[in-house]
Amino acid sequence: MFLVLVVVIPLGFFSAQLGQAGRLARLEFGTLASRYVDDFRRKWVQGENTEREPLLGTSDIQSLADTANSYSVVSEIRLFPITKQALIRVAIMILLPLAPLLLTMFPLDEAIRRLFKLML
Repeated sequence: MFLVLVVVIPLGFFSAQLGQAGRLARLEFGTLASRYVDDFRRKWVQGENTEREPLLGTSDIQSLADTANSYSVVSEIRLFPITKQALIRVAIMILLPLAPLLLTMFPLDEAIRRLFKLML
């Protein structure tokens, strides 16, 4: 477990910068997305399309989707830059080569019993 911590702990040094960057990005992208949605609504939903361009073939809808995707990426910024799934993968990659060493310390049936005990 110590080896997992050796890999993961340095990532914590970026938490303050990630928090600040996430807050700023959510504010900026939120403002941009809000303005874009308001303009899109006025133009296409409320009918203030002064140029009377057809909805079919316009890039406005794709731009709206791109803006939403950009905001969702920004809103998923976390303080700790590793997911639970990635953490489990790192732990498995570090601990798997050590598994044969367990058999030198515990009989196989004892190791299996302890493993099931941990799972329950």
